Amino acid sequence: MTGLPPEVLVVDDDAMIRRGYGRTLASVCRATLVEDGEAALELLEQGAQFDLVICDLSMPRMDGRALFAEMRLRFPACARNLVFCTGTADPLMLDQLAALTGHRPLTKPVAGASLRALVNGFVPHSAHVAAPVA
Repeated sequence: MTGLPPEVLVVDDDAMIRRGYGRTLASVCRATLVEDGEAALELLEQGAQFDLVICDLSMPRMDGRALFAEMRLRFPACARNLVFCTGTADPLMLDQLAALTGHRPLTKPVAGASLRALVNGFVPHSAHVAAPVA
């Protein structure tokens, strides 16, 4: 453990939700907030490294599924640390997302304690990851 706070990328098109997540997570990590998948990919392409990615499912320009697919191809280590966040309560959809990523998605609205618990429980098992595939 390096003693540095975990780096978390939050990808959500709703500015109010992004800001809320940022405030909630400030006590447990360094959160970078972006509005969509394209902005997230730009950061990864520039060499940004994240321990965890919390990603909304439905967004304009590039949605969460498209981002995840691109990350699996270009940033597979980082893709393994992506957790979807969605407003859907459809159990079948939630199961499909869990099968896709290996992590149970968060459902909105997300309680602050749940976000902090996710970071605290998830990050110790990973190192900064973003290295692209050669």
